[in-house]
Amino acid sequence: MKYTLLVVAIATSSFAANAARTISASAYGHTQEQGKAAAISSLEQRANGNPLSNVRASCRSESYPLPWYCTATAQVATLSYGSDSYEMCGRSHSKHDATARFEAAIGRKSCDSNKYSTYRSNFAVNESSFAGNACDYTSPKGRLFNSIWLLDNADKSGDNSILGWVYHETQKDVHNTHSICDEGVYARFKWKKKFYSWEWVKRSEMSISRPGLYDQDVIGRAATLVHEARHMDKAHGSAGGACSGSSCDSNWSYNGSNTYEALWLWWFAVNGKDATPAMRASAEQQANYTINHRFVTPPPYHADKDAEIINKSTASGLTRPMEPSKTVTYTAAGGVESTVRSQATSGFVNKYGKQPTKVECRHNPHSMGPPPWICVATGPR
Repeated sequence: MKYTLLVVAIATSSFAANAARTISASAYGHTQEQGKAAAISSLEQRANGNPLSNVRASCRSESYPLPWYCTATAQVATLSYGSDSYEMCGRSHSKHDATARFEAAIGRKSCDSNKYSTYRSNFAVNESSFAGNACDYTSPKGRLFNSIWLLDNADKSGDNSILGWVYHETQKDVHNTHSICDEGVYARFKWKKKFYSWEWVKRSEMSISRPGLYDQDVIGRAATLVHEARHMDKAHGSAGGACSGSSCDSNWSYNGSNTYEALWLWWFAVNGKDATPAMRASAEQQANYTINHRFVTPPPYHADKDAEIINKSTASGLTRPMEPSKTVTYTAAGGVESTVRSQATSGFVNKYGKQPTKVECRHNPHSMGPPPWICVATGPR
């Protein structure tokens, strides 16, 4: 069971656009990338939830301390949907809801008939259970398919993180998806054994509630899909300590639903494809809530959207190739900076018999799970 969001929006027909116009916004940044990100974020706010197309950004350097001034432009259209609002479980929701801030941009991308057919089949969606149209992010059906699309398209670099493989793992464990009216949870998951083709197999059912569809943003709903599907292999069954309620896991290494959920959110915050600064911040906040509140023994981790992935080829191990010239390095990874720093230093000394000249540490969540810290000791050979 999960007390978080779950859902997606996808499409069978194209949007109708009226009065497309060009808007622009400007911002400063200490680096060119920061300036671009800030300008595009301002542009999104001006668009007021409507999808943007032909987004372009240009920058020029200025004097210290704000060396980069960037301007972003885009076309924005007022979209026409089947309805301005939908009712679910006795409550009305409109496209102006605060939770819809990321829905429109993702809805534009997920509004594709081929994707719709694939997602409907992969998640065995009971369409009569979800009102509306998969191309309308205001509707329950649209919100469900929007989340599925995000789960399928969040991978940015093919770096073998959870972003790349979790869509497949999630859809294969869901055999029926329908809605429920239950204000106490975001979603429920249950499975039972059935006899198919002369063998007993697990068949699952995922139920998504009104709060699950409307009380969190699309990022949280995608994470809920991950959370719920993990229950095919891992139940919660733990409460106490720093965690209360029935949605708790004993610890991080249990690799249960909360670990999977937090990891997906963390990786999306760090490396999600086309994630805006606001989306990254939302994912970071939700990941840290899960880390801090959904484990009997909370892990010593803190999700950081500004984590830097370094030395991609070897970051998941404990050693790095020797540097050129007459220096060598020793790399250690783990969850607490002081411990990892000590390991890197002692590893350097033990291997080479000399003190390192420097030890540098950075956030580095580059594997299925943490370590979020990687420390490199460097010194003479």
